[in-house]
Amino acid sequence: MTRKIITASNKKDKKISNERMIQDNPFLESQKIASQFDDATLKQDVDKLRELILSVEKDLDDKDIFFKAQMYYSLATATDTVSRLSDNDVENRKDSIKKQLYYYRESLKIIKTEEFNVPKYMAHTRSLQACLLTNYGNILRECGRVISAIEQYKDALGYYPFFPMAMGNLGCCYMQYAYLLGYNQEFYRDCLNRHSYLLLNDALESKDPNIYIEGKAYFASQLSRFHIDYREFLSNPIAYDELKIKTKKENEYRQWVLDNNLFLSPLNDLIDKNISFAKDTIGINRMLTSVEEAMPVAFGMFNQLKQEYISARFLLYESIAVNGKVHFSDFNTNLTETLEYAQFSLRVEKLKIAFKTIYGILDKIAYFLNVYYDLGIPERSVNYRSVWRDETNGKKHKNVLNIDENFALASLYWICQDFDETFGKDSNPGLERLRKIRNFLEHKYTIVTWFYNDKKPLKEHVEALYISENELYECTIELFKVVREAVICLALCVNVEEDKKIDKLSDETKVVNMTISKFDDEFKF
Repeated sequence: MTRKIITASNKKDKKISNERMIQDNPFLESQKIASQFDDATLKQDVDKLRELILSVEKDLDDKDIFFKAQMYYSLATATDTVSRLSDNDVENRKDSIKKQLYYYRESLKIIKTEEFNVPKYMAHTRSLQACLLTNYGNILRECGRVISAIEQYKDALGYYPFFPMAMGNLGCCYMQYAYLLGYNQEFYRDCLNRHSYLLLNDALESKDPNIYIEGKAYFASQLSRFHIDYREFLSNPIAYDELKIKTKKENEYRQWVLDNNLFLSPLNDLIDKNISFAKDTIGINRMLTSVEEAMPVAFGMFNQLKQEYISARFLLYESIAVNGKVHFSDFNTNLTETLEYAQFSLRVEKLKIAFKTIYGILDKIAYFLNVYYDLGIPERSVNYRSVWRDETNGKKHKNVLNIDENFALASLYWICQDFDETFGKDSNPGLERLRKIRNFLEHKYTIVTWFYNDKKPLKEHVEALYISENELYECTIELFKVVREAVICLALCVNVEEDKKIDKLSDETKVVNMTISKFDDEFKF
């Protein structure tokens, strides 16, 4: 056996290395305050936490990005602790969640910038990034936003591979997702549960010190929910049906959708990117209706929502999948050169139409909820804001949505609140830009440019929105991810409600199963 000898030189090198690590730590100032937050949390000192929150909020503007990133994270976790230790009702908890979402999102904006991701700081920044994304995922999960939470946990593992808290929580999310799928979804449940089983095992077996005792106990309790025989099944690989793709162009399109997580399928939320998952499978499983009634209108309404999403998605793809040639529809079109570097073409219009179409789906989801839950809101007053209220124009709604009774409905509520400027300007600062883009695209003047410097507008006197094509594309992708989550959660919401209806039926009630036919691809010409 060879013994490593530590010489005086080795010790000196180690000392220099440690000193360099300290010098390269951009969190020296913020860590002192973060430790005060940690100490107050351990002591459950609510008054001290409130004092620290007020003090940090007051001094944030003049600090550097590293200080802000860590402090926004500390503010979020402290706000959560204060809420849990206080005697809060439901509305106060909602206010607390809104504040946490704001703090986490402000920190997220910073940690994704180039300035923050300087190589010499990575030894210090990676841990904060992983913890931030994991805790942000946790609060999203509390809101019912399982799909968004999954994305955060996966991003956390991108910064810190095998981070046990991210692995364990991701495993819990997959389990919850599987449960929400409901009736007649065994294959999809098995796929999600297998990933859940593997991730929970990996988290429990991890030797990484960054796993809390409470977290480990929780992961173990979740793992125990799988029956011993089912665990044996989940330990083996699951065979996926091969997806028949007819052309190279179709393959390229489906691969792009898969890579961007835009398929309406729970399997597209797995860590794996198997081409077999490249299809839109989510739907309403079943509905309880009387024998006298026709096919429930909800099936057709959901068909429309789904088809509009899929069509808008393809238009978005077509806006970037170009062959370098001008489309013939743009030939011989007399347009004036305005010297603003503006782009006018069918391709750019496809990008605009994709954005407008996908944004409009939110109001159609609200219309669906109004019909399905029989809220009684007048058609002209239905939108994604009004369905969550108990009255419109001073008139009480016939029925009121209760998000506490349906986890998927809660997800829709919190998605919609992000888009509602009346809910509070702080809940999701990033969506303010999306609202502005939509307003200009629908009602005003939008100039899509080759490039755009928002610090030096081309023509300040023009009442127009200047936006680069790249920014519009990135914003559209962001919007698609949110609306995809909403469409999937709408289906899950209905599935949960229908399962509850069937469970409430008396033993004397006769139920006849009627097969729901699939709309054949051959008729989609």
